[in-house]
Amino acid sequence: MKHNSKKQNRNKFDVSKPRRMYWSDEVENPDRCPKCFAKLEEGSHTYLMVIAHSGTIDSFHVGGGGGYFCAHCPVVVLARPTFDLFAEVAMRSSKRFKYDVLGIVDLDAVPEEKRHLPFDEENNPLPLVPFLEHASQIRYAIKRDNQKVGRNEPCPCGSGKKYKKCCAFEEVSTQY
Repeated sequence: MKHNSKKQNRNKFDVSKPRRMYWSDEVENPDRCPKCFAKLEEGSHTYLMVIAHSGTIDSFHVGGGGGYFCAHCPVVVLARPTFDLFAEVAMRSSKRFKYDVLGIVDLDAVPEEKRHLPFDEENNPLPLVPFLEHASQIRYAIKRDNQKVGRNEPCPCGSGKKYKKCCAFEEVSTQY
């Protein structure tokens, strides 16, 4: 992955500052900051997304739009449909998976002499700015097909548990 230089970064929001993350469908007005009610502005950044599927967890750097920032407080509202699409594209062969977005990748924190190196190598760690008070669990599930999973089959979320002891239980408990 080629890194952006500071001259190329057209975003006015300092991503080195940790932010509280909200999903667009979980706030009352997705155009306004849920803390101070100021108008949100779109910023194009790179995010770290993790996806659980078939018993494994993969991480992806996804970028572009989908993040709306408050100029007055450390808040970002992520557009759920945008990140659903990122996850679906990444998992095109999986029928069911869960995902979460852990933070913003601060590309400007990468020293000029290391911008040609891939992330996560010994001398070039991923400059992740995690979201504030962010749970370290994968919470957002996508089920693309209405395929029925047998109660005694392994849960498609990848937990290793039987379906009846995992997601089937969660689905039943949320109905009441």
